[in-house]
Amino acid sequence: MITIIGTVHQSFPDFTFLTGSFLGKIFQLKGTIDPLTAIDISNKASLAFMQRHLGLERDFDQWDPLIDGQGEHIIPGTNIHLPLSTSEPQQ
Repeated sequence: MITIIGTVHQSFPDFTFLTGSFLGKIFQLKGTIDPLTAIDISNKASLAFMQRHLGLERDFDQWDPLIDGQGEHIIPGTNIHLPLSTSEPQQ
């Protein structure tokens, strides 16, 4: 898992390109990163992931550092605290 710094969930659908900067910021529809940059990183990381795990014979492995959590706008893992599950099966 990687996190693209400056993105929000709505950074990835086409809707992010349809809203203006003002509305996008107010309603948190846009992150702080340029939407084109976010989409580009996401696409390259997806292609590298598929090459690594599906054995594609393309040059997508040039973006392997992205899926390893390395890059200018990338952090490995998530920036959200995810509590460990402490639930036990009900008896």
